[in-house]
Amino acid sequence: MKEVGDQVFAAWHSLSNADVDNSGKAVLAYLESRHEADTDKNHGIIGFCMSGAFVTSSLAHIPKTAISVGCYGVYVATDKPDSPHLFADKMKVNCTLLRHSSMNG
Repeated sequence: MKEVGDQVFAAWHSLSNADVDNSGKAVLAYLESRHEADTDKNHGIIGFCMSGAFVTSSLAHIPKTAISVGCYGVYVATDKPDSPHLFADKMKVNCTLLRHSSMNG
């Protein structure tokens, strides 16, 4: 089982916030091209654990992201140049929710 975990972590660490932001922009462009989409409205994004930094980064880099929820998100503030906290001034939201819990209390 350790091999699978190592593969998951290697895949996760191979991504940058910019990679995920660009993928998110592509998904939203596709959705907005659909006639069923209400393109006048904002959207929200949710991420769990490893994607906590990605959803927080989206607040600054993906237009119309109005809310971000990172459930037990990690790497939201790091020493990397693309750390989400460095772009807080570009986040056009009233609130972002970061939640962390532990089974140990």
